[in-house]
Amino acid sequence: MSTGQRNYQLEQGSASRPRTGRPVVHARRGIVSSGHYLTSMAGMRMLMSGGTAIDAMVAATFAAAVVEPIASYSLGAESVFMIYHASSGDLKAVSGQGVAPGAASIDLYRSMGLEAIPTGPGKQAHLSFTVPGVTDALVAILDRYGTKELDEVLAPAVEYAREGIPNYEYMIAALDDGSTMEQFDHYPPGGWEVFYSRRELPGTGTLLRQPALGSVLSAMASGEQGAEGDRSARLGAGRDTFYLGAVAERIVECAGGVGGILSQEDLAEYSSSIEEPISTSFAGHR
Repeated sequence: MSTGQRNYQLEQGSASRPRTGRPVVHARRGIVSSGHYLTSMAGMRMLMSGGTAIDAMVAATFAAAVVEPIASYSLGAESVFMIYHASSGDLKAVSGQGVAPGAASIDLYRSMGLEAIPTGPGKQAHLSFTVPGVTDALVAILDRYGTKELDEVLAPAVEYAREGIPNYEYMIAALDDGSTMEQFDHYPPGGWEVFYSRRELPGTGTLLRQPALGSVLSAMASGEQGAEGDRSARLGAGRDTFYLGAVAERIVECAGGVGGILSQEDLAEYSSSIEEPISTSFAGHR
């Protein structure tokens, strides 16, 4: 701490803190650190109801898709994880990276007069859409290392999407960025209808409701609840709602509507991977 303040001076309720400081947090039942307090609260709900750190992480990550979409994160995106599971001793890297659509090829891009894949943002960002990977990865982690059911870990995210979250300053600043608005212009209706009010910036503390996103999350929970079999089979049914069912059809329809090349086969064939992480040794330490 550049100001020379001690840890106890950074605890919640201190009269003054350095601008870069954060409160010191002590707990007996777990701590969740994230980019937003509502994301952390989703994880804490799992811990307080008897869940594990893995359950909390999965719930928080789903919640972040609702609470923190301006952090380049959504159900249509991808994510990677490093998992340490104490009871099994597993240390694993989980790749929820999206892969390119099957139709993507050098010949396709060259036939369009392109010499490079036009990654976004920009007018041709749809040509670099990848298969959404994060949902499959989260369900795989929950299945292998978690204890909760899918509907339980989705519940906070569903609540946030349907009932709304307060718009906050960081979100509004991102929405006020010219490049954000330009990208929304390229891909209507999308962001303008979700995040703005008649193309005007929302005010701090106003509610952001995302009912369509809530419906997607609820559909996954319902897919699990209506399935038969053991826990793994039920989790798989919830996952399949996203990659094989009506949600997948909607993703492909929307991507195709703006010129994207994703197909239902791309989603149906996707699978995340759980791998040994790359490691090295230095000075006797791995």
